[in-house]
Amino acid sequence: MKKIVLCVLCALCFFGTTFSVSELNASGWIEKGVELVVQGKYNEAILAFNHAIQLDPTDAVAYNNRGAAYGQMGNHTQQIEDCNKALQLNPKDAVAYNNRGVAYGELGYYEKEIEDCTKAIELNPKLAVAYYHRGIAYQKLGNRNHAEKDKKMAYALNPKRTWDKVEIISTEKVTPPADEKPRNAVGKRVGAIENPTQAPGKPVKVVGNRDSKRYHLPGMKYYDKVNEYHRVIFDSEEEAIHAGYHKASR
Repeated sequence: MKKIVLCVLCALCFFGTTFSVSELNASGWIEKGVELVVQGKYNEAILAFNHAIQLDPTDAVAYNNRGAAYGQMGNHTQQIEDCNKALQLNPKDAVAYNNRGVAYGELGYYEKEIEDCTKAIELNPKLAVAYYHRGIAYQKLGNRNHAEKDKKMAYALNPKRTWDKVEIISTEKVTPPADEKPRNAVGKRVGAIENPTQAPGKPVKVVGNRDSKRYHLPGMKYYDKVNEYHRVIFDSEEEAIHAGYHKASR
């Protein structure tokens, strides 16, 4: 099964933490649901995303990520429904198109997978996984030329990644090679955060999490805790917002 994964924190009320449910907003529940998916706790992740949706029914990320959790459990019909809702709320969400396409592929609808992955590529020409999974769909349909072309494009966009047919994004649950550093929204290699405050006179960097589509400012709880592979560095909040990111809850 092709996995659609995400990333972030740990769900409180399910596992005995010091926070109370009332302290969490929609963004907080999304962060926790994402971490639960990474841990393989899909039922609990769905409950977390349900809380997020109850608090903010307009958050496309919550639906997309809940669909990812359903997909991990093999419920691709529900995954498609959640992706549909995410796309109603955000018609330009390339990841949601990609994820819905993968769900269609899991159900054997390879033409629909190609259609959705193509739409994802139109919205984000650098979304490597969309090329990769479109290539898988072409291969299933016996179109080897297109399959090979798409897979080569995926490798070209992310040459150091280890690919296999169970990986994908909203993010990917992958362990990159030790020397691999992801690119940020403007193509820069992302490394460790050396100093959240930076040198005097220089703009403070904004740290984004490309899985949860949340960004963190210096002083926020998870500013220096975003996994390096999922980290995106922006020069300003405006740049992060323009890239489709939302401010983290804490």
